[in-house]
Amino acid sequence: MAELTPTSTLSPTPTERIVLLEDDFSDISSGWERYREFDGVLDYEIENEVYQMMVLADDNLWWVFKEEALPEVVMGVDVWQVDGPEGSLFGLMCRYDPDSLDGIVFLISTEGQAGIGTINNGFDPLPGGELAYFDAIETGMNAKNTIEAACIGEALTLTVNGDVLFELPAPESVGEFIGLAVATPLGAGADVYFDNLVVYTP
Repeated sequence: MAELTPTSTLSPTPTERIVLLEDDFSDISSGWERYREFDGVLDYEIENEVYQMMVLADDNLWWVFKEEALPEVVMGVDVWQVDGPEGSLFGLMCRYDPDSLDGIVFLISTEGQAGIGTINNGFDPLPGGELAYFDAIETGMNAKNTIEAACIGEALTLTVNGDVLFELPAPESVGEFIGLAVATPLGAGADVYFDNLVVYTP
């Protein structure tokens, strides 16, 4: 069972930055999708006051997004996997376009991998953003990590637990929404918790 009071290592918000959105997922009316069907769960986990993404489909990438235009942001979240196959991927999404169903994802795994890619036809790594192993990532089931993703102009940055892992040029994108994502490349059943989401201006 995961310890459900993770301490965030999200970088301190400089005074010149403006917080655009904060969500500890304790309020089920805060606007995230609520879905519970045979193939998985996207919903508030009320008992533990987290957001749960459980993907029971094999080799899939699921996401949820916030219907609020936030194209230029830095965002962070505490995240940990509580069940399912090791090697599942989970993290943040920016510049999502619901018309094209495309966006940019910043993902890590319980095995210590991280990468940046797009969600068109599943996780498609950007050049230089291919999955790689990093010591900064806490590994294993129930291991909590703080992911920080920056989508600023033509630059993308992925930071985990305070360490910068990737700095890449951003692809052309028309999307403006942020979100959360889980992928199951190694089998169905990934069950992931998200907490303490913070989104602020660059």
